[in-house]
Amino acid sequence: MERTVVLDGERYAVSDVLRQVVVRPVRPEEAGRWKALIRERHYLGLHHLVGETILHVAEMDGRWVALVGWCSAALKVTVRARFIGWTAQQKQRRLKFIAQNGRQKAPRSP
Repeated sequence: MERTVVLDGERYAVSDVLRQVVVRPVRPEEAGRWKALIRERHYLGLHHLVGETILHVAEMDGRWVALVGWCSAALKVTVRARFIGWTAQQKQRRLKFIAQNGRQKAPRSP
């Protein structure tokens, strides 16, 4: 049985919906809207995303259906370093290539 989702009161097959979703970086003039939605609708609100950041929006038919914010990785995550197997020198050289999810939200009606 195919999974379904309800959008605007109507039921759709998830596969049909996903074919219509486009994920793209937020344009500079849209950053205020992205931040306002996260501040308003994310359970943690919006705090400063540390370091370099990139904001993404998922759109369907021109409507914003999900938001994701990426930021620089935390400096010290012992479990991550152990899992990857980095030495201290490798971590120092490679950490700049790691991003972490700073915020994500699928707003109900942006």
